[in-house]
Amino acid sequence: MENPAQEIAHVVRSLTMGSPQQQQDAITAYFLSDASFAHPFCRVPSFPRGAVPFAPGTDSRALVLAVYRWYRTLSPRIQLSVDSAVFDDRTGLLYLSIHQIFSLWFLPFHKADVQLVTVLHLVRRASPNAEHARPDGPAGGTQPAEQKLKQKEEGREQPAQEEQAQQEQTQEQQEQKQEKKQETQGKKPVKQKEKQEKQHQRKATQRPPEQQLKYYIASQHDLYQVTDFLKFVALPFVPLLLCFLQLLSMVLCVVGSVLLRPLYHFMNDVSDREVGIEL
Repeated sequence: MENPAQEIAHVVRSLTMGSPQQQQDAITAYFLSDASFAHPFCRVPSFPRGAVPFAPGTDSRALVLAVYRWYRTLSPRIQLSVDSAVFDDRTGLLYLSIHQIFSLWFLPFHKADVQLVTVLHLVRRASPNAEHARPDGPAGGTQPAEQKLKQKEEGREQPAQEEQAQQEQTQEQQEQKQEKKQETQGKKPVKQKEKQEKQHQRKATQRPPEQQLKYYIASQHDLYQVTDFLKFVALPFVPLLLCFLQLLSMVLCVVGSVLLRPLYHFMNDVSDREVGIEL
């Protein structure tokens, strides 16, 4: 993804409401090969390919795909919408507010109308599989076929890269001539900083697709309220009973805060300077 906050809704719809091929393509294109998954009902730890005995070709992303397939098997007709998406570029966390209606196909009257918050940890890389490329192959022997093919393509692309370098050099020479012309005409030349930014943008756009940095999903963590979580498995009256218990707990909190107000002040007798709070 180049713009996670704008593109993630399409990714979520492909995973939860798309065809089997669209679901698999979304997992392969947007998840790292060692991506992890956490949900109240299941968990997929992060592990690379080759870490599972007797299954050297299996990585954690393959298990995430299996989880999503089972999710669609239980509820083939899911209604889901991404209400909001906020990306924190500093931490690499993408927060999603999601509303979904999950219904089991073998229970005609089952319908779980729930809200959840999904936290995605994103990393920026050139490829979802780039971090596992090893020059000596999986067992220190021959190189993998993917790497051999890449080396062949690099040999073919070398003349094209030389031609591209010549084009860049010609373009820089033209820009230098234009700057000199502006100086002779008394016009203000382009600043060096702006020139460097333009060159950086031009080189970034001229990179081949496999070398462009994009955001990939390293982990997914689904968070539910307890009442919403119980809607998946409990009888209809159980979430209502829990809601009543929560209201009762709120009443007890109010009563306790009133009756034990002196104890509250005694236990929390600290100055603002001690905790570093200034209002």
